[in-house]
Amino acid sequence: GWGDIKAEQFDLVGNVVAIGQKRQAQLNTNQLTWSTSQQQFQAQGNVVYRQIDPPLTLRGNRAVGEFTSDTIVVTGDQSGGQVVTEFVP
Repeated sequence: GWGDIKAEQFDLVGNVVAIGQKRQAQLNTNQLTWSTSQQQFQAQGNVVYRQIDPPLTLRGNRAVGEFTSDTIVVTGDQSGGQVVTEFVP
């Protein structure tokens, strides 16, 4: 991957693993672009998001999110790929 400190943007490729402390979350993906100034990210390829509190797993091809608002949106691909959601009530 690479990063531009002045632009406050980092692009990571390969088996990317991001860890979040607040919800004890983990995001796995093939590619991640992270804007540190806006605390936003975009993930592409084999996205798997897991969190412990509350228990939830999302799988899809793409995700966008924002760390400050604690949001993530996972989508499928344009050819009709599905998003899989697993949660424990």
